[in-house]
Amino acid sequence: MSGRRQEYCEACRKTQTQADNKIKCKTCEARCPEIMLENREVWQLWIYVNTQWRVSNGGIVGLDYTAVFVIAEVYGIELTPALCRKIKALEIYEIRRQEV
Repeated sequence: MSGRRQEYCEACRKTQTQADNKIKCKTCEARCPEIMLENREVWQLWIYVNTQWRVSNGGIVGLDYTAVFVIAEVYGIELTPALCRKIKALEIYEIRRQEV
């Protein structure tokens, strides 16, 4: 858990009383969305490769795609063009998020 969600969860838990021990995570505005079945494979690959960044003095530059291909092979994930586009979309999102 990271960022906004972690902060929200910590604040939510602090407001709960001993008597009301039920934290309503299913209705939480910061909860993770359900991953669509067709995106589960890319999400799993993203979890594995999310540490494989090329960096410079200015921050992250992009994923190390040599590492991405090796990791996909190790885990038996076929890198189709569609899967590569999805990884690229996640990479672009993360780079833009880091720029803010």
